[in-house]
Amino acid sequence: MGNRKGAVCLAAAATALLAPSARAARDDAPAVLPLRSVVLYESGVGYFERRGPVQRHAPLSLLVPQNHLDDALMTLVVLTTDGARVGAMTFPSVLAPEAALAESPAPFDAFAAEGSILPLLGAMAGLQARLVTMDGETLEGRVIGVARVEEPAAGGAGGTDTSGNPVPDAATVQLPVVVFLTDAGALRWFKLDEIESVGPADEPAQTALDRAVAALAQRRGEEQETVGVSVREGGDLAIGYLAEAPVWRVSYRLVFQDGAARMQGWALVHNDTDEDWQNVAVELVEGQPNSYLFPFVTPRFRHREVVPAEDGLDTAPQLAGTNADQLADAGMYGYGYGYGSGSSYGSAYGVGGLGMYGTGAGGGGVSASQLLAIGELATEAQASPEQRRELLSYHATEPLSLRAHESALVPVIDAGVSAERISLVDDALNVLAAIKIRNDTGFALREGPLAVFDGGFSGQSWLPRMYVDDARILPHGADLDIVVEQGDWEDEEQPRIVRWVRPPATEWGAAEPRLEEHYVHLVRRSYVLTSHAASERNVCLRAPALVNGRVTSGGSVELLMAEDGCEYYHVCVRLPAGEELTQVVATEEGLQRNWPASTLGAGTVEMLAEDERLPQATREVLRRAAEALHESDGLLADAVERQYAMTTVDTEIARHRADLAALAGSGADDDVATEVAERMIEAGRRLDALTVEIDDLQQRAAAARERATGILGELAE
Repeated sequence: MGNRKGAVCLAAAATALLAPSARAARDDAPAVLPLRSVVLYESGVGYFERRGPVQRHAPLSLLVPQNHLDDALMTLVVLTTDGARVGAMTFPSVLAPEAALAESPAPFDAFAAEGSILPLLGAMAGLQARLVTMDGETLEGRVIGVARVEEPAAGGAGGTDTSGNPVPDAATVQLPVVVFLTDAGALRWFKLDEIESVGPADEPAQTALDRAVAALAQRRGEEQETVGVSVREGGDLAIGYLAEAPVWRVSYRLVFQDGAARMQGWALVHNDTDEDWQNVAVELVEGQPNSYLFPFVTPRFRHREVVPAEDGLDTAPQLAGTNADQLADAGMYGYGYGYGSGSSYGSAYGVGGLGMYGTGAGGGGVSASQLLAIGELATEAQASPEQRRELLSYHATEPLSLRAHESALVPVIDAGVSAERISLVDDALNVLAAIKIRNDTGFALREGPLAVFDGGFSGQSWLPRMYVDDARILPHGADLDIVVEQGDWEDEEQPRIVRWVRPPATEWGAAEPRLEEHYVHLVRRSYVLTSHAASERNVCLRAPALVNGRVTSGGSVELLMAEDGCEYYHVCVRLPAGEELTQVVATEEGLQRNWPASTLGAGTVEMLAEDERLPQATREVLRRAAEALHESDGLLADAVERQYAMTTVDTEIARHRADLAALAGSGADDDVATEVAERMIEAGRRLDALTVEIDDLQQRAAAARERATGILGELAE
């Protein structure tokens, strides 16, 4: 026969050898419990619920992708409403690829390396097999192996061998044959082009081949696995489970029409399974339940220590494809544990809301005043968080039919919303087209892109997560019709209260006393707004959110979240078409700064004493304390001068000591050495005197500072 026929037969034989016997069984698969509802979560999982009437002992199954088996079987829950009961659930064991290949009687690694079927046929030696010839003859028996026979080269002179190479006259070629022992005891052999198919006749060998072939598949995890359900009692049965699912996303359209605004929301849903969804109820939940990957369904084997046999037995199989002798020869007597790539589970714990305590020297740190209450921001920040516990949950208005590996854009919102067009002035005086929107739809809105339409497309923005009644300002383009210029800027601090504070002792020790100044910070900014628009505009100017303050300028003032997630005051005014307007934004804020006693300077206290806005009694105390601090600073300055003088004397003593060392043994007159020694002694006396003076000055300076803090104590409350 020609080479083409041999190639066809070789492919047919390979197909028959590798074809899984389960294929025919799947054609007669039991009824599949239909999918009725899907709930998709933000955490990358979906809850799949199958429901339908079942009969007692009737065959029933679930179809689950193999790579979803771990999730599904760890979370599977049975829900019954009409007396249905189930027993065990069975499914094909999912072996690791290495284990499946090791159990196989065929060397698939050699097949992959050589691209030849001969290693697979040879590995069937000894197996009970079924062989079908090209003539339609079916033989039962055992494969003995693969051999080669010699035959004259076809074509004689000028002929070619099976590879198409020319051969000389009387040459022979070697052809592979399968040697087969039939159940009748006949020994027969067949060329490959005489065989239609050959494969194991016993189920264990066929199952091992089936698993090994499945392990070769690059996308084997996407294959559907059948989970058999044992039905004990009939009735209405519902079974739910979790499986990995694409995260659903939402996009919005804000449409201004006929003087009103309407929010449209569309959710993007993916069916990435191999199963068509037929009239499935879909729910989209903006929740993030904890979910992790854990290798659950693959069989696990406990490692056992290998002990060499003591009684002469030298074969003790362990696992597949090896034995104890091989393990012992490899020195594998111990055991260990390893972790590699693949499914894994991890957890982490954190602590939130932990207050930090710290102390430090230095002065002038600014914070919100605890004595001057300006504005109502603190009250607003303590509003009840109950409304923020709502989670977005969308139910599709009608069941969804979606073919396998298709996606759909599902409408989930179509409701009126409070929204207003504004012109927003940012910190760089750029004017942006923006919207002021309040979520009064009645439910939370998940974050997503937002397209704005106002008689046409106006721009895009990003809608952050918005809870019920949240308000935001969202820019979506540039407003070229409004020009804003900075006018005058005034900045003033008005001290109101100065006091001396002695903090109570803590477990870390006594805290240092400090001088506190509570003052009002006033800022007044003016802006010149010019309109080139054909219609009136609502222009909003930003002012930073104040810790303990308020905006006192004209116009409407509202504290709103901006696109950067921070809160700002927005001062909004109506700017008529084609006109110019000067708008003042004034803020006042109650602040405080403090100076620890050890770092408090005379200049700071004196500056406060000269401020006529403080009460006269307070200023008098500050004046006396400043005098004492000036005295302390003067004494410390004198001490520093004497320390410089000590440096000079130290240098003089060192020079005299060097001179004495040079005179020793030089034969110089003793009177010279005596004179140098007397000078060094006199310098030492001056050094001692300076040391005494410095100690006295430092003690007097400390006493003066202590007297100053005592005076400031009159301001304690």
